[in-house]
Amino acid sequence: MERKLYGNNHWARLSDHEQALKKYLEQYKNPFDCTKVKIFESLLHGSLKGKIVLDYGGGAGFMFILCAKKEARVILVDAEENALLTAKLYAKISGVLDQIEFIRSEVFPQELKKRRFDIILSKDIVEHIDNDKEFLRNLAFAKTKVGN
Repeated sequence: MERKLYGNNHWARLSDHEQALKKYLEQYKNPFDCTKVKIFESLLHGSLKGKIVLDYGGGAGFMFILCAKKEARVILVDAEENALLTAKLYAKISGVLDQIEFIRSEVFPQELKKRRFDIILSKDIVEHIDNDKEFLRNLAFAKTKVGN
């Protein structure tokens, strides 16, 4: 199965990253996405200082920005180069660029298999994953502490 690509009118297809970010953020104004964000925020209690967050398939990074603003270190993985460039712009504007590591990959990166994360985000990407069993196995392993 091939990874499903975004359509030509998707924000990640825009070469102007400021316009891409504007279009990306517009989608978070609809009731469905506002509700998702409120639920997510309610799960983030207090500071995330010292926590490491993996945001797999995070696009331009609305959720990882929320974590970084709570002092987490974040690794953002996305397959789309424009999404990552837009995410870098968003992180810079939000004042959290130094807390974010950006990785472009269409599969679970080998270097992440050696790392562990306190929080793992993977939202709205199931249609982009070729082997979801392997992907979920990798995420589960990445959440387990070494020795457990």
